Amino acid sequence: INGLYWGMYTLHERPDDAFAAAYYGGNKSDYDVVKHGYNAVVEGDNIVAGSNVNYYALLGAASNYNLSVETNYNRVCGMLDIEDFIDYMIVNFYVGNRDWAHQNWYASFNRNDRHGRWRYHCWDTEWTLFLLNDDVTTNGDIGPPWPYDNAMGPTRVQKHLTANAEYRLLFADRL
Repeated sequence: INGLYWGMYTLHERPDDAFAAAYYGGNKSDYDVVKHGYNAVVEGDNIVAGSNVNYYALLGAASNYNLSVETNYNRVCGMLDIEDFIDYMIVNFYVGNRDWAHQNWYASFNRNDRHGRWRYHCWDTEWTLFLLNDDVTTNGDIGPPWPYDNAMGPTRVQKHLTANAEYRLLFADRL
């Protein structure tokens, strides 16, 4: 700073509405963004056609229907960018993200794009690559109480998607 070295700097982007608009197109005002759970709305209207409603629709489609049935699976695919989601899950599984699923994630959705789908984004991932044998593949399904409902995160969606053979094959192919 001002020509003086103060140590290491951690530079990263906050995956909010500005991030989504810059990387996926549209305007900041087009995006719903949630952080850590369906009720933690960062951007968007939480009451009418907003983040909470749109995100809760994704969770409902993923968990209230048998996703081994192709029609139900396709409903979720219409709400979630599946390939992006798989990549997101693989990254968190691979690095053994210990401080994740119950928190430390963002998700964004372009509500003004007829092809808009939810995308998850990594956030606050300093607890990664900690131990060689860390297994976080069941994170978020059970655990201690957290400020946010840990059953409302990406691992809940993942758990239900694995009921579909096409999803499991796509996951394996991307892995």
